[in-house]
Amino acid sequence: MKQFVFLNMAFLTTVLSAACNRRHFNCTALKNGKFVYYSSITKKKYLIERNDSVQIEIDDLTKEVYKNKIVWDNDCEYYLVGMPDSRKRLDKLDSFFASTPLKTTILKVAPTYYVFSSRLDSAGKV
Repeated sequence: MKQFVFLNMAFLTTVLSAACNRRHFNCTALKNGKFVYYSSITKKKYLIERNDSVQIEIDDLTKEVYKNKIVWDNDCEYYLVGMPDSRKRLDKLDSFFASTPLKTTILKVAPTYYVFSSRLDSAGKV
């Protein structure tokens, strides 16, 4: 009976360890570089250029430029904070999005793409 319990514990530990280790991938290569983001919802494509602390997004169709400050929480999580154009007057909605951080978590890194999740984080303002 003791061997059975030990084997079950060893198996469970191995499975849990493997499940926890799925998240250990290298996100540091994503801190700098050029990327393409395509939204399947809006059918828009954005060209993204990132250099550790600033991200510039260019709408591929309208060529409108969005500039964001990046604050890295860890290698795979960061906040994007809008840097509004000082020459442009913002309405209330634009002002909200410019001042509310977007928390981004990198979920998967593959050789030619990465998967992420983003959410507005009005409570944890950076």
